[in-house]
Amino acid sequence: MSKDIMKTHLFKLDLLVRDGARMATFYEALFGVPFLAHEMAGHVFRVGQVPGLCTLQLVPAALMDVPISGLNRFQLNLELDSGAALPEGLLAAGGEVDEPPQRDGDRLLWSVRDPEGNSLVIQCPDAVPVIEL
Repeated sequence: MSKDIMKTHLFKLDLLVRDGARMATFYEALFGVPFLAHEMAGHVFRVGQVPGLCTLQLVPAALMDVPISGLNRFQLNLELDSGAALPEGLLAAGGEVDEPPQRDGDRLLWSVRDPEGNSLVIQCPDAVPVIEL
């Protein structure tokens, strides 16, 4: 008996933000793609097409009338290409190292926070040297 299996594809992720310009700068540094601003309903949205993932849209929290606490709202787990290091400019763009680089088996892990406190775990192959932050 054969059943058709529906495939699901994540095409867009909306992230509520307080400071869209600052968050766009951070995610541009992380993903290496521009986040273009567009206005809708009197609010400025910023949208970037993240290669191999989906569209990331930074949505002004004021539009949704939802209070944002300082608590973590999501965690991205990202893998860098072989030979990569923590993206240049990430800290200058408002990122903060939550935990210094650590080796975990055959990979190297960083724990980073974006300018609004969301958590990112970034991993890459162990061959990459540890960078002092």
